[in-house]
Amino acid sequence: MCASIVMNALMEHEALISTRCACERRRASWRCKECHQRTMFCRECMRNAHLEMPFHQIQKWTGQYFRP
Repeated sequence: MCASIVMNALMEHEALISTRCACERRRASWRCKECHQRTMFCRECMRNAHLEMPFHQIQKWTGQYFRP
């Protein structure tokens, strides 16, 4: 039972939350593992948000999983 609770929590964290970026222009498929928010961005917005944070771990949603 405890293992299923942990697995559900992990899968919930990995789930794609939104498909549209906040800019409303493109699909959101990028996330940052370092930022403590679950906001997804399009490529352009993610790049702009992280210009001064080059060591953050950015991942792209492939349709099945997040790829570094």
